[in-house]
Amino acid sequence: MQYKKVLLCFFSFIFFLLVFPHFSYATEFGTQIDSNYPDKIPNLQQLQQLNPAWIRTGDNTPIIFSPEWPSSIKLLIGVNGESARSAPAANTQDFNTWKTYIDTKYIPYIQNMLKQHPNIPAIEIWNEEDVCATGFCPYVPPNAYSYMLTQSTATIKSMNPGIKVIMGGLGSGQRQYLRDVMNSNPAGFQKIDAVGMHPYGGSPDGWCAAGCSGGQLPFGDLAQGVTEYKQISGKPVWVTEIGTNSSDKAWQAEYLTRSFTVLQRIQVPVAIWFSWSDIMVPGFGLMDGQKNMKPSGYAFRKFNPQPTPAIGTALLLSPTKPPPQVTFYCLGMGSSDSGSCLSPLPSKLTPAIILSTIINKSVTGIGLDGTMFIGFGIVLVSFLLSLAFMSQRK
Repeated sequence: MQYKKVLLCFFSFIFFLLVFPHFSYATEFGTQIDSNYPDKIPNLQQLQQLNPAWIRTGDNTPIIFSPEWPSSIKLLIGVNGESARSAPAANTQDFNTWKTYIDTKYIPYIQNMLKQHPNIPAIEIWNEEDVCATGFCPYVPPNAYSYMLTQSTATIKSMNPGIKVIMGGLGSGQRQYLRDVMNSNPAGFQKIDAVGMHPYGGSPDGWCAAGCSGGQLPFGDLAQGVTEYKQISGKPVWVTEIGTNSSDKAWQAEYLTRSFTVLQRIQVPVAIWFSWSDIMVPGFGLMDGQKNMKPSGYAFRKFNPQPTPAIGTALLLSPTKPPPQVTFYCLGMGSSDSGSCLSPLPSKLTPAIILSTIINKSVTGIGLDGTMFIGFGIVLVSFLLSLAFMSQRK
């Protein structure tokens, strides 16, 4: 009996070493829409095709809050100068000017929004507040942005503590801006839930860093950049925009797959692809200008295994049955684009998902490396044989 206990402890330890490090973090992936214009809002069929876990948008259109909007899709609402209007002029440096705007326009806007829609999953405070370029300057001085972030967080948490408050997506790559915001009010900063980041042009594991046929990714290593922002802030980093407008559609799809895989590996909670359709910004979309799926769209939906349910009618331009492009996961079969296999499985952690990751490692949720899976099988068989041998000896 003593031998059995020793063997059990030994093989349990081996199992832990082999398997536990290879479970991947359940990153949730979404895409950007423009709720200001009806033709830039996907209908239900298009949502089913893309199958996003999150949608990032402004808060201007009632449809995204209506009962017809699929409840399985979470909303990340960005509040910036386009929604809370009358913001100070571009590149305004005066703190008091910003404080007046924040107190009289920005915070009341958030309050009114939450009175109407108190259960928004996440709110992003401003957008690219560290950026000022010709023709695009949403810049907010660090001390003014710190005040905006602190006041917004206090307001949101007082109305619904469960809402995630995300620092507006940082896009300049200048780490000092983040440090300056933190130093302006360290206690206030600690109350936010995550830091937003827009790592455009970051290379996934060195891929195309020096350029290749589809494009160039010259702005450093993707994982390193995200990790540095996480280490500086002490907060999770949400990638609230990432994308490319390469005219090479296959390259764009490969970039998405490689980037999303890296973001899974470094445990980014949420990543948003900009954008859902080329109608928004030419070239960036997961769908083309006619709202047909691009290769990047097919790559995107593999990262969200749960199909979007066919709920509601207001978003529909066609019947409610799932289109052929909905991804289903079937026991031992990996993914099926045809929908011809069994029914979609209800949980991320199922034998189907585990087995399918051996075939396709890009599945979001609990991923298990195929080599480690086989290794665990060998260890388990060895353990069972050892127990059988010991039993025969007795």
